Amino acid sequence: MKTLEYRTDYSTVVAGWRSMVAGTYKGQTAAVRTQTGLWREKPGWVGASIPQMTGYVDDGYLVDGMTVKRGAYARPRRKMRFSEEGELQVDLALSGHDTPFLNWGKRTRQQGLTVDVELAVRAGTPAAVLRDYAKWVAGLIYGFEAKGYALNVNVVSRCKNLGVNKEAADTFVRVSSANRRSDFKTWSAILSPGGFRMLIFTARILNCAHNGVRANPGMGGSYGPAWGVAWDPKQRHLTIRCAATSERFPVEQMDQQLAAVKF
Repeated sequence: MKTLEYRTDYSTVVAGWRSMVAGTYKGQTAAVRTQTGLWREKPGWVGASIPQMTGYVDDGYLVDGMTVKRGAYARPRRKMRFSEEGELQVDLALSGHDTPFLNWGKRTRQQGLTVDVELAVRAGTPAAVLRDYAKWVAGLIYGFEAKGYALNVNVVSRCKNLGVNKEAADTFVRVSSANRRSDFKTWSAILSPGGFRMLIFTARILNCAHNGVRANPGMGGSYGPAWGVAWDPKQRHLTIRCAATSERFPVEQMDQQLAAVKF
């Protein structure tokens, strides 16, 4: 069966979600009507109300334990150091200072790193699982940023039967790029409790529209066998696996697997 592939960015998904909520999105009528109805009528199942999600999109989503600072794309900066050569500091030279020059120290550069965060769960998955998953991912991304990695991050969602003709779908949402300054807080809404059933479902609808296929109003069936971490050292590509069906996020297991990776 054909697999629909779609690659987009976070801002496009947010704009699509806002237009669906406002009733201005054109196309995919049945899917949009079904999903916006659920967003309004079943916020408990969705994970958030529309006003709550609007707040997450506007201001970021953080829970206890997320030590993330706005604008904190922290790469190691070079420091000016006193030296025997470099830019002469006249006042120091006149005072007889032994090292009257200032010189830029070397900056330690980390290699590039791509992180794919899978997000695809079934209807019975508790919102608490997504909350704990978001908290863990926040720490992971913030740690990479603080160490100065040139970081590319994608949120990836795979499902079966997204199209009305049973087409499967792989949807990739670029949320952070090494070429653009950002931080976790600017895109954290996609990992909030309502992020999957609002923003990811929006991205799935956009996937179908992009591929000229009518979307299944039920948004297909997510799949993913288990939680886990996969590392490709040649491509420097880290994949965070998401279990489609889970009663809890196994933080200890994920910590152990991550600790075994040699970046």
